[in-house]
Amino acid sequence: MLGNILLWRVKVPYRLSGNAACGVYDVTRNHGLKLSTLRRYFIGNGFLLWMLSPINVLLDLLSLPYINKGVYRLEDLPPDHQNEIRRFIQVTKDTSLVRQVEERAKQHKRTIFFWRSYGVQTDAIVNVPAFDEHWKYIRTIGISVFNKRITASPHFGWLRPTLRLLYNINDIKDQSAYIVVGDKTHYWCDDKLFIFDDTLLHVSANETDQLRYCMFVDTRHHSCASCQLW
Repeated sequence: MLGNILLWRVKVPYRLSGNAACGVYDVTRNHGLKLSTLRRYFIGNGFLLWMLSPINVLLDLLSLPYINKGVYRLEDLPPDHQNEIRRFIQVTKDTSLVRQVEERAKQHKRTIFFWRSYGVQTDAIVNVPAFDEHWKYIRTIGISVFNKRITASPHFGWLRPTLRLLYNINDIKDQSAYIVVGDKTHYWCDDKLFIFDDTLLHVSANETDQLRYCMFVDTRHHSCASCQLW
C-alpha cells in the first residue's frame, strides 16, 4: 500500500511536466500571443484544452508531414472535402433557415441549434431533410445566432480531429460583424465562409443592428489519418 502511494507520488510530477510541455507547445500556436492568452489557457476557459493537450499534440504528430495552418481557405482542403462543403453550402442556401429560426432566436443573446453533433443526429427545431443525409466528412451541423450588438468572450475549443467551418447565411453590409482568430480578423461582409482550427483562441462579435446567422459545422481534419476513424 505504501509502495503504491509512493509510486503514485513519483508519477504525478512526470504527468504534470508532460502536460506542461504539451501545453506550452499548444498555446504558442496562437499568433500574436499575449499574457491574457496564457492566463486563459492555463487557468481560464482553456484549462480543459490544456489537460487534453497531449491528445492534440499526438494528433498533430499523426498528421505529419502536414502542418496545421490554423486558418484555412477552402482551396487548402482536398477536392473531396471541397465538394462536400460546397454541397452543404448549396443545401443551406436552398433552405429558408433565417425565417424559420428567427422567432425562436430573437429572445436570446446567443442561440445554437443542432441537426447533428459529432456524427449523431439530434431533434432539431427546424426540419431540414438534407442535413439528415449521409455526410462523409461533416460531423456537426448547427446554426449559431448572435443577437444585435453581442460579443462573445474569447474562448478555445477542446480537441482538433476536426476543423470548424462557419458559413454566414444572412447578408452583412459592413465590418461590424466578424471573428478574430489569433492575429487574424475575418469580416463576414467580405466572405461568408471561414474555416479554422477552433482550439486556437477565438472571439466572435456582432456589433450590427441585425441578428447574425452563422452555420456552425465541424468537418473531419483532412490531414489526420486517425481522424478518419472518428
